[in-house]
Amino acid sequence: MIAKDPIQPILKAVKEVLSNITYDGSKVPVTTTFDSANDTYIMLSAPDSDDGGSTDDSFIFDVTVRVEVMTEFITGEEQETPSNVIMGQITELLTDEEYVNAVLNGFDLIVVAPFSSEKDTQQENVSSVIIKRKDFNFKVEQL
Repeated sequence: MIAKDPIQPILKAVKEVLSNITYDGSKVPVTTTFDSANDTYIMLSAPDSDDGGSTDDSFIFDVTVRVEVMTEFITGEEQETPSNVIMGQITELLTDEEYVNAVLNGFDLIVVAPFSSEKDTQQENVSSVIIKRKDFNFKVEQL
């Protein structure tokens, strides 16, 4: 068996799992790049991956997926709630291993664990952006 890179299949599965997240009656776009067309969106990246215990017979990988909820609003308005509500939905969906496995191709999700959460606020004269980040560790086995 030849080892395959798990990052793209995992990002694709995560994007699909999160594609139906809504806030205030609207779908929240999911992307892997900055989205200047939307006030609220979810951005995905994979900052870290490694061989998580492979053997001669199987390949097991640990992949960190960073999920960032970006919410832009008029400066002076308190807008912490949208990012918290959206991140709550994200955490619930991504920790459902059966749901993620249903859309993950070429790999089997053994376990997923959320960790390291942080918030950043960037303020300008007219608008502000709240960036809520959470990393999820995906341990997967190549099929």
